[in-house]
Amino acid sequence: MSLIIVCIELSVPYRSQKGPHWPLSPNHLQAGIACWHTCNVWLLHKETTMRCVTIILTTVVFVVLTTLLIEDSVVAPFGIYYTYTEDNRDYRNILFDNCELPHLNPWDPSILKFLKPDTKYECKPKIAQLTKLENGQLSTTYHHNFTKCMYRCLHPVSDKSLLHGDWVNLKGKAYPTCDVIETHCFKENASKPYYEFVHAQIYRSDKPKPEKNPDLPDVHFILLDSLSHSSFVRTMPRTYHELMTNYEAIPFPHLNKVSLNSRPNGAENQENRYERQSIEEHRRVRKMYQAASHL
Repeated sequence: MSLIIVCIELSVPYRSQKGPHWPLSPNHLQAGIACWHTCNVWLLHKETTMRCVTIILTTVVFVVLTTLLIEDSVVAPFGIYYTYTEDNRDYRNILFDNCELPHLNPWDPSILKFLKPDTKYECKPKIAQLTKLENGQLSTTYHHNFTKCMYRCLHPVSDKSLLHGDWVNLKGKAYPTCDVIETHCFKENASKPYYEFVHAQIYRSDKPKPEKNPDLPDVHFILLDSLSHSSFVRTMPRTYHELMTNYEAIPFPHLNKVSLNSRPNGAENQENRYERQSIEEHRRVRKMYQAASHL
């Protein structure tokens, strides 16, 4: 319809020397049909052939330029637009509403070219280790009398503070009743140690402290920093097997880093419940945890 209307508007002023006037009708459709019919008749004459072709080409150029240059607001009545309504339904009570995240293959063929084995460095220590901790037994490795060693326990209080135990002379063998043990060794009559080391173990107390609320579930979160789930499966397969097989661990393959270190990252596990308000409105969550002595 647009092409016919343009043809009429461009061809009405034209008068042929050998033919009648172009028909002019208020009905655009009839006028367009008459326009094309008259043009076909005049194509038999050489004089009018080029003129009719010029009119047709001018019409096509005009339509193309009109389509490219006219704003959408002008041609909006002739277009079809998709309209939609905002979905405000509550999905909490929908039984099968879920989001399936992909299960990634740690050895997918598309990433094999980026995987390179991280071999252990074969370094040779230049300083001999004077103390060792094996199976809960702390002992010295030297066999002379001009060195004296001591140890003490380090008890964690918070992320930034420790409770230091009393120094104890290490003679022969000792069995520290703590997880972290610091050792110092002095040369004879020296005031500053020339050897320092920190040992770590998991100390199992024979008499555990009674729980305040024994009905609480016993759940432990194990967080591995700076390590993706796929990388954990590839680089620590024995640890992964131990946790999954002997401890019935439940992995979180889609849990991403959301904060600075392990503690706030672990706290975010408690934030994955339904919440109507935006998380941006809860900027003081960490302070709330600190006030409640959880951090």
